[in-house]
Amino acid sequence: MADVLTAGNPRAHRVRVYYDGSSTIAEGMSLCYNYLITDNWFGGSVSDAGVVSATTTTAEGSHNEAKYIHVCNPAVAAGDSITPSNTSKLITGGGDDFDALQVGMFVTITGTHVINGNYKITAHSVTNDTITLDMTAATGATADVTVDMDNLHAFAGVVAKGGWCGKTGPQILDIYIPNGAIVPVKTVLAATTVGKTILSINSGTVTFGNPTSDMPSYGYTAGNIDSRAVAIAEETISAAGLLLAKLDDTMFVYQGAQIGSELLAGYVGTVHTAVNKMNVEFAQTDNDACLVHYRALLSGTCQSTTGVYRFDTHITGDMTGTVYGHEIYLEISGDQTAGGIISASRVLLRTRNSDPNLTSLAYVCATQYEWSMTSGAAGSGTLGDSVALRPWFRFLADGDVPTHLFYANSVEMFGGHAGIAGPSATSGSDMMIPVKIGGHTLYLIAYADDNKD
Repeated sequence: MADVLTAGNPRAHRVRVYYDGSSTIAEGMSLCYNYLITDNWFGGSVSDAGVVSATTTTAEGSHNEAKYIHVCNPAVAAGDSITPSNTSKLITGGGDDFDALQVGMFVTITGTHVINGNYKITAHSVTNDTITLDMTAATGATADVTVDMDNLHAFAGVVAKGGWCGKTGPQILDIYIPNGAIVPVKTVLAATTVGKTILSINSGTVTFGNPTSDMPSYGYTAGNIDSRAVAIAEETISAAGLLLAKLDDTMFVYQGAQIGSELLAGYVGTVHTAVNKMNVEFAQTDNDACLVHYRALLSGTCQSTTGVYRFDTHITGDMTGTVYGHEIYLEISGDQTAGGIISASRVLLRTRNSDPNLTSLAYVCATQYEWSMTSGAAGSGTLGDSVALRPWFRFLADGDVPTHLFYANSVEMFGGHAGIAGPSATSGSDMMIPVKIGGHTLYLIAYADDNKD
């Protein structure tokens, strides 16, 4: 098959690899490197000095072709409770992720009754929910241990058309590497739009799908990364199958470690650390300047809770300083004589048409704050006396203090009105600001400066 070449795109590049899985090979199926493997393809080893030796494995720290020729299916079996046997090396598990494991893959075994390490799968039964490992380290037959296999970070490419298609692995085959070229990929999506539809590799399947996320409640379950966006559709289809797609895993941000864990920065360090950094100076004299611009178009009917972006900070250590889940820092340098407005933060909620129907909404608000902190006895719902200060807002000033708590163009901005006679004895110059508590409308009274006594 001739390589696919489209004007303005790089030529597709094929490389030969060894597929050590057991699936039926198909054109366009996604594959990842079997990055835990130490077995050498050709039964030998080549040292850095070019010396060939008759060894079948390559030790960690001396990588050669073992790591970048062996490929397998995208798969993960995370947190499965398994039981090793001393004699048969048989492991029982269960679940779709466990079933996705295949012969030839290496899995990470951790537990109290095994020597933690990487072990090769030599047999697998989906029916019986078992795998057999080349593993001699088991010392107990009743201990629960964990199998992990997460290789989405090691995306290798897609199978190119050839005589290996239709055969069952293991097989030598060619793949298209993700270099930005347009190549055929196999997808389960029944509909795509040219130049718009994002395609992902997903755990437990060799076909491309949606960029799904197993993080419905990330605040409580961290690190469950189960897909990786690597391509964009380059044709519009109306049925699942082969699809021309631009294959480039650098088009999207993907940062993640093994399933159930996070990447680690500043390991045992005391210096300042930052992972993603941008330092840009705008020298233009007119129009907008924006360092980062995120835009999410919510065109479906999903119940979105994250919208454009989400900041999620987890405190797992005992902090000795101040932690900000989200900090906005605006620094003013030089004189400001041209006029204008400076604001450290702006939130804008607006409608795009002149008469939207919002009758089904429960409420509309520009900013929403939620407080959910409990400690002590289960169900007590209190933080306890150890936290002496727990305000909704805390204002700190360094230098000149603000002259006003807030500024509004008019009291109507708050749905308020001028003061009226009554038990509160307010005057027409005072302002009544409505708040709703427990379904009841109450009023905060803002006394005019000349009526404050």
